[in-house]
Amino acid sequence: MPMHNPKHKLFSIRISEKKKIEFDQVAFDMINDFLSESNNVYINHSITVLSSPIIDYQRIVSYNHHIIVSLIYKDLNETELDLSKTSKKTKEIVKKSIALGEKIPMPNIETDFEKKC
Repeated sequence: MPMHNPKHKLFSIRISEKKKIEFDQVAFDMINDFLSESNNVYINHSITVLSSPIIDYQRIVSYNHHIIVSLIYKDLNETELDLSKTSKKTKEIVKKSIALGEKIPMPNIETDFEKKC
């Protein structure tokens, strides 16, 4: 079985300018859609905050304006482990095995009849 190299995808979440922290719902929906894709196996993530300095009454204040989320994942599209047409239980088993780095044996699809021929 070929090794599936980790990939990463970046998401930018805008933070509201109000005192109360509000997040961009569109970005959350994009992340949820990405993670619900059956061939994307979540491995890890990292988060950072982007800020800019603002001079406010002769003092420098840091203004946080975006949160960047990097999702590390393995993509199973166009591999023999494509999960798009498998059962929910099979998806869970394969995703867990890949996330843990375990080797997954290829299924034996040859029947007894085919072996005799």
